Amino acid sequence: TFDVVVHSLRGELTLRYVTTQHDEPRLVVVEARSRMLTSIDRITIAPDTASGSVVTYDADLRLNGSLRLFDPLLRLMFNRIGRRAGLGLRGVLGGTAPEA
Repeated sequence: TFDVVVHSLRGELTLRYVTTQHDEPRLVVVEARSRMLTSIDRITIAPDTASGSVVTYDADLRLNGSLRLFDPLLRLMFNRIGRRAGLGLRGVLGGTAPEA
C-alpha cells in the first residue's frame, strides 16, 4: 500500500494504492479508488536480450459516477503526464522508447 498525491484543479487529492496482483519479477497491478476517481495500473517487465528488459506501464483511469462524462479530458491530461514521465524514466535509466 502506498499513497500518491495528485494536484488537481480542486486542490490535492490523495490516492491510496493497494497491490492487487504481484508475480515477481514480471507483473505488478495496483488499484486506487476515491470518491471521484478509479485507477488500475498494470506494470509488466519482460526480459529482452537486446536491451535488458522491456517495461510496460498501463494505467486505466476513470472518473466515477456522473463525472465519467469528463473521461476523455482526463485521458488527454494523463497521456501528456505519461509521456513526460516516460521521457524522465528513460533519461534516468538510460533506456530507449520502443519503436512504433
